Amino acid sequence: MNTTGAWQEEFNWRIATKYKYSAPVAIYKYGIVRPAVMLTWRQRQLLRGLGDRILALIGHAEAAGFSSRPDVIAHSFGTWLIGHLLASDDERYRRVSFGRIILTGCILRPDFDWEALIRAGRLEAVLNHYGTRDLPARLAHYFIPDSGPSGRIGFVGDGAFDVAEEGWGHSAFFAPRNLRALLDDGLWEEFLSRPLAGLPDVLPTDRVDRSWSATPAIAREVLRYAMLLVLGAVAFGIVGVMAAGVWSLLAWPFSAG
Repeated sequence: MNTTGAWQEEFNWRIATKYKYSAPVAIYKYGIVRPAVMLTWRQRQLLRGLGDRILALIGHAEAAGFSSRPDVIAHSFGTWLIGHLLASDDERYRRVSFGRIILTGCILRPDFDWEALIRAGRLEAVLNHYGTRDLPARLAHYFIPDSGPSGRIGFVGDGAFDVAEEGWGHSAFFAPRNLRALLDDGLWEEFLSRPLAGLPDVLPTDRVDRSWSATPAIAREVLRYAMLLVLGAVAFGIVGVMAAGVWSLLAWPFSAG
């Protein structure tokens, strides 16, 4: 939500040149929505946008003869959208299912129930690849409704493979050198291509602190609304300064005369 997703083009190019067969890649951008993710109505709107786009892509893929389920790589608020799309009660999205999911900079709650979704056949496996110095993932829980620091500490359940990168930050995975290493016979290549039964052999799953619990909702709501008030005040101040400047320019010819 803080970038235009330039890494997606780099990923698309590497996939297109890596394999000898056609591997279509769909890129979904939801725009730069920094303050909006703190508003539940905007979250629902963005969730519907992603769900409708994926349903359309499923239709296109089936019409073109692609029958296998797509794999997904998601980052930051994109991880929140993917998780909540799969967990949605909306009947329209019940036919959405994936193969394997790679999460980076994940802001889902650590107690998100991936195991139930896997049992229900909504996906094959999920890799939570996280950095130990990911500050946005750590803070998301306090400002974004129904989120948490899984991109900093991992998931507490048994449904996901948690792999930490020591010293990596929120977007370090998409630095050109790191992305190249992950895709060229690296961790992501192994996760996406290995038979499901062989994944535990190649994924160095890290021990996760099972004692995580959510910060009390009242504390999170106070922080969230305080941040919204601050952002609103800043925006109001900027608009006021701009309006004063425009008024001064318009009034100057008359006052000068």
